[in-house]
Amino acid sequence: MSAAAQPGPAVNPRDLQAQRHRAEASPTERPDTHGETRERAEAHDAAPPLILVEFRDPDTLCAAARRVREAGFTALDAHTPFAVEGLAEALALPQPKLRLVMLLAGLGAAAFVYLLCWYSAVFDYPLIVGGRPRNAWQSFAVLCFEAGILAACVAGVAGFFFQARLPRLHHPVFDGRDFRLASQDRFFLSVADPAAEPERLAALLDGLAPLSIRRVEP
Repeated sequence: MSAAAQPGPAVNPRDLQAQRHRAEASPTERPDTHGETRERAEAHDAAPPLILVEFRDPDTLCAAARRVREAGFTALDAHTPFAVEGLAEALALPQPKLRLVMLLAGLGAAAFVYLLCWYSAVFDYPLIVGGRPRNAWQSFAVLCFEAGILAACVAGVAGFFFQARLPRLHHPVFDGRDFRLASQDRFFLSVADPAAEPERLAALLDGLAPLSIRRVEP
């Protein structure tokens, strides 16, 4: 003899409607994945293309850099395992102002220390020692020299980090195929010009026999 089925609890339609309204009103339960995808796509579209051209020797790299620059392309850079003579001129890189910054910092620090010593010896706490004049610049020279050297070194290190954009732990060229060989025996020319295309660069560098011309995908 089968037992009779027990009827389930009655459901109020108003409760269902209230639950539906609460679910629609809570935006945190539904993450906006479309918005995030759209933002990533816009950032990718805004970034300029990066093309790496690989060469076997430094002379070919210099010739290619000079040819690409004369063709009107901008945002050029080179990556080599050692310093290449004439590469900066081929890329038309501006002269760094690091030496001027170090000179100004050294002179400014030396002048400040001299002014401090002069004020202390002449006005703030004057002392007559051995009949010497109060403004005995010979006794201040060592302090001024040390302060100037210290300030120049600090300014040089800080300026180097600023010009090299350090500390920067990642660069888009690191995603390039075989870019690790730039520290071994390969020479790379990077072009970040918006008008650059691998086909145009291949036609422009015809005769230089580049090993590869690749677009770097982030």
